[in-house]
Amino acid sequence: MSANLKEQVKSFIEKTGYPFELEVASFLHEKGWIVFSSVEYFIPPNYHKREIDIIAYKIINNRRIELRISCKKSVDKPWILFTTKNRYIKSGYMLKFTPSSLNYPKYAMIPNILKDLYFFKYNKWTINYSVFSEKRQNENRSVITDAFMSSVTSTYQWLYPQMITDNRGTIYFYIALFKGNLFESYYNSSLKTHNLSEIQYGQYETIFKLENYDNIHYSNDILKLKDIAFDRFKIEVIRWEFLDNYLNNIEKVFSNLSEEDINNFGVGWNENI
Repeated sequence: MSANLKEQVKSFIEKTGYPFELEVASFLHEKGWIVFSSVEYFIPPNYHKREIDIIAYKIINNRRIELRISCKKSVDKPWILFTTKNRYIKSGYMLKFTPSSLNYPKYAMIPNILKDLYFFKYNKWTINYSVFSEKRQNENRSVITDAFMSSVTSTYQWLYPQMITDNRGTIYFYIALFKGNLFESYYNSSLKTHNLSEIQYGQYETIFKLENYDNIHYSNDILKLKDIAFDRFKIEVIRWEFLDNYLNNIEKVFSNLSEEDINNFGVGWNENI
């Protein structure tokens, strides 16, 4: 193989997302996470095939913490989140976990139990998003949309129906991991100015209508997928450089939960079921 051809192949590879996905998988493995790459799943009713870049899990405080990660990178196309102050009451429904029940008061306790988690700590509301590019604005923006939906639609991969009736606790986080510059644009009402700041972390909420399968009978409840995932999802937007901080936050928060608090998330993974 000529040196020129090898350089061309290397240049081509660098323009794809695969090197970044491999880098992320390697980093998670070094941090003690069990990693699955390029995980395929099917979306009903037509069973359209999709793929999530990475699913990784780690047992923390005897519960399974699972990350569903869509990886994106761009050297010259920064992502922009348009935000305002969050005026909504934080809801435990936004956090997806199994086993499931129709015990709605439990969900009301979750934001306080996990108040130090970035998932609940973040106090902004992202109203929209964009990509800075001198051309093909809508096409480039669709890259973010694809990252969000790839993560969210992965709900159909194993979570349903296998995990719904598993008594062992699993908490799911949906992540768009970005290697590039991430900005936040917001309006300062006091100064009457539009501000732009570089950020490491953000969130975006979206609605995704989940298909109903047959009823599942569990703990005297009749469950469907929407009963445990509902129709609204929160995607965490994380810069690559911030991932280590994010993982440490998850480990610290869940490791320090009392037995009473952790028992809100099923039984331990070392217990007989």
